[in-house]
Amino acid sequence: LSSSAVTRSADPEIVGHAARTRASILVQSARPAQACDLVRSTLDGDRPSDARLRLALMYVAASAAYYSGEPAHRVQLRRWLDETAEDVLGDSEFPTPLPAESAALQRAYIAMYADSGGSAHSCPAPWDRRWLQPMSATVEPYRRLIVGAMAYATEQSELAVTELREAVDKL
Repeated sequence: LSSSAVTRSADPEIVGHAARTRASILVQSARPAQACDLVRSTLDGDRPSDARLRLALMYVAASAAYYSGEPAHRVQLRRWLDETAEDVLGDSEFPTPLPAESAALQRAYIAMYADSGGSAHSCPAPWDRRWLQPMSATVEPYRRLIVGAMAYATEQSELAVTELREAVDKL
């Protein structure tokens, strides 16, 4: 269904939502390069006006870029972060996987990969330890989930296990 909506709709919002859904499926199906290409075609084309949807697309592209290992996928993340630096997240007519209040943390997650686009062997960039500080109760499980993923990608296994376990328990 999401693939059909991506190819058949002329509405950038519908295409964006369908592309986010499809890209998530592609990442989970071990096809991260296809996920990156799908997000690229969406964000570099007639991009959605919904800032939360754009952020959600970049977030899934960051995960896909990690798994693809392609430096070009990480480089495009930096461009998108720069292009959306002034975005103000409002309400979205589409469900997004993470709350708007976690936008700065989501951008930090994306930047961790974007800032490591130097070569295929670059490890994800170090991340700001301020993200270890608890956030509001509604955001806290997602903070733990994102921090756990960041810790995992930067080979901080003990922290990753702790944060991911707490995220799963709270979610």
